[in-house]
Amino acid sequence: MLTRLRDRLDTTSAQRLELHPYGETIRFNLLIVDRALCVVQPYLPQARSRFTYLCNHRQHRRRGLFPIFDQVLRGYVGAEQTRMTIDARTLLPIAERAVSIASEIIRTKAPGVVTAKGDRDMATEVDYAVEHAVREFLSRESPEIGFLGEEEGVSHLGDGLMWALDPVDGTANFLHGIPLCGVSLGLVDKDTPTLGVIDLPFLNLRYSAAEGAGAVVNGSEIRVSDARELQSAIVAIGDYAVGENADERNRPRLALTEELAGRVQRIRMFGSAAIDLAWVADGRIDANIMLSNNPWDTAAGVIIAREAGATVVDLDGSPHSMTAHATIAASPKLVADLVELIAEARKAGVFDRVFDRMSGLT
Repeated sequence: MLTRLRDRLDTTSAQRLELHPYGETIRFNLLIVDRALCVVQPYLPQARSRFTYLCNHRQHRRRGLFPIFDQVLRGYVGAEQTRMTIDARTLLPIAERAVSIASEIIRTKAPGVVTAKGDRDMATEVDYAVEHAVREFLSRESPEIGFLGEEEGVSHLGDGLMWALDPVDGTANFLHGIPLCGVSLGLVDKDTPTLGVIDLPFLNLRYSAAEGAGAVVNGSEIRVSDARELQSAIVAIGDYAVGENADERNRPRLALTEELAGRVQRIRMFGSAAIDLAWVADGRIDANIMLSNNPWDTAAGVIIAREAGATVVDLDGSPHSMTAHATIAASPKLVADLVELIAEARKAGVFDRVFDRMSGLT
């Protein structure tokens, strides 16, 4: 059992927190961290890395936040993790109903007021309406399972299992009337997605899968393509970064694009992680490379792709999990070549420098 935040602070840190001019704000945020970490243990390495990166920012270090955050998070990282014994198939009807609620809202409501989340990053009224409706539904139908939404984070604590929702994946597309957008709901068991439903309401496509049960679209079984060579493969890449340090974060993406352009048949950017992964599963594209791994973006798509026969790995070719740096899904015969291609792009060092800096390791 994880101990409470107050039990992790030594006397010196506790006194520092009491005297700190931002103490009340820090206490409030650490309370949220304390509660959230009980649910999101699978993401602890990423959580600590991200907090370390943020706290090393000169503004945060000047305010003295780093030693406090660091001490709290250090104790959580490496906590023992065991998967729950539950057949995800039994929860698929609940997930389907939740996604139907979301899809109806997306189809029938205008985007409404747009809320800026950062540089060129936004959420619409529909994003929030979907997240509220799905969270409320799931809290009634599966109160024992935690809930993580893209817009409002962890809002319900569970015991090892967690729903991960992207209420509108492809918000920029949705806002501009581009039909490449939808809702993505996954179920994560520790660091492994075991169930996923993706609905693309403007394309009339619904993808779903549960561990061990295969993957379907609109009720029909789907399989990945049989592509064997990169030169005949269509490969989707994730969006370029926006927001803080976008230029730096885009360097590896641009390096990857350059490598792919000379090797594959075509490159595609759909603007939706859910579509990228679902269309790998459906054989519409042959591979997808995303240099990110947010659980709300990837949980549903990863299990759908795997159940359709795709291989899903991290940058170095190791098996993908919710703690991976990146998300690479492809027809099995392409994976080795894609990992080699990424290794070529990494030789310049830009990948490792950027990922290390984002992880607070340099």
